[in-house]
Amino acid sequence: MLQQKKQAELLEYRNSRKNSDNDFMATITFNLLENLSKRNNFIHKQIAHYKELDKQFDQDFGISAGFYICSLITCWETFFRDLFIFICDFDPSINQILRKEIDGESLGKLTVGEYFAAKYNFQNLEQMRKALDKIYRRQTASISDYFPTEIFQNVAMTRPSIIFFWISERRLQEKIEDVLATAFNIRHRLTHDANFK
Repeated sequence: MLQQKKQAELLEYRNSRKNSDNDFMATITFNLLENLSKRNNFIHKQIAHYKELDKQFDQDFGISAGFYICSLITCWETFFRDLFIFICDFDPSINQILRKEIDGESLGKLTVGEYFAAKYNFQNLEQMRKALDKIYRRQTASISDYFPTEIFQNVAMTRPSIIFFWISERRLQEKIEDVLATAFNIRHRLTHDANFK
């Protein structure tokens, strides 16, 4: 059984989701988009303000940019954790396998997905990879193994995206891994080292 503190935390996460007509996937997708847009709007207003005043980026802007980066990664952490919960709870074969692993242990008010999500740290790319490997019964080398080129086959864009450039160079997974690792590392350093700029 999970510690009461961890159970309470997971229930708080559940309660903080804004439900979209009881469609879990729609809920977590809309939450991600709303959370990202709020943060993007904030930093772009800051940039516009600095440009309007013809002001050099200073320490205040650096602090705002640091908060922005931390909050973006928090949005992704929340999305990946909620996505993991969604897969565990709504994929019948995965849910059945995980229920067997629990072997009658009481979940309290938690779902199977929430119970297993508590075992991983979604602030850490390696932990995230291990969580996905567990439910998909895979052995991957990096989180980018879950982003194959094929997922972009039927995507329509109004203008070229950097992702398509990476695909054409056959570097999609390498670049995704690099971008995610860099962003998560910056977030970690900003969060735990006030001297980091």
